Order: sequence, then C-alpha cells, then structure tokens
Amino acid sequence: MLTDAPLSDRLLAFALRVVRLVPPLAWWALAGLVLGVLNTSLHQELWPNTPGARYFFTSLSIVSGMLLPWLGARTCWRVADTLPFGFWQVLWRLTGVGAYGGACVATLLGLIVLAVKL
Repeated sequence: MLTDAPLSDRLLAFALRVVRLVPPLAWWALAGLVLGVLNTSLHQELWPNTPGARYFFTSLSIVSGMLLPWLGARTCWRVADTLPFGFWQVLWRLTGVGAYGGACVATLLGLIVLAVKL
C-alpha cells in the first residue's frame, strides 16, 4: 500500500478497493431499489392504467431493501479479508457481524411488511 503517500491518496485508494470488493449483486439490488422507489412514487404519471404496477414496484423495493444489508455485511467481510491482521481487520469483522445482525432484523421487518402489503 502507499505508506509515503498523502492521507487523501491513501483514503482514495482504500475507497477504490472497497468499491471493487462490493459484490455485483449489490449493484443490481441498489438499481432495483432505485427503480422501485421511483416507479412507486411516480405511479400516477408512469402507470395510470396498470393498477398492479404499484404492488410490483413496492415489492421490488422491499426485496431489494432486504438484500442490501446482507450484501453490505458481505462487503465488510471481504474488506477484512484484504487487510493484514490487526486492529483494522478486527474492526471490519466486528462491523460485518453487526451488519449481519442488522440484516436479520431488516429481513424480518421486510417479510412482515410484505405479508401486510400483499
């Protein structure tokens, strides 16, 4: 890594490493979430004659929202795998463990919302 580079260059290199380690499914889930939220909020303008579109895009938003915490936790774990053992690796692993716990809660809430909406 760049040990003699300025802090801004090292942070940029680390951010690029993290972006490269994000699973491709996370980008698809993020795109599905944005697509679902936009279509749900612009339902009357985009889909005035399709009553089922609102339920479809609401479900797409909820499912995509349930996937993102799991993929974020996986990203934390992948970042920790690239770091040498020490404080930062342990910190990223603990962040991953906390994110997996949050993903469990988010999935449970998402399933409840899906059951109520449908």
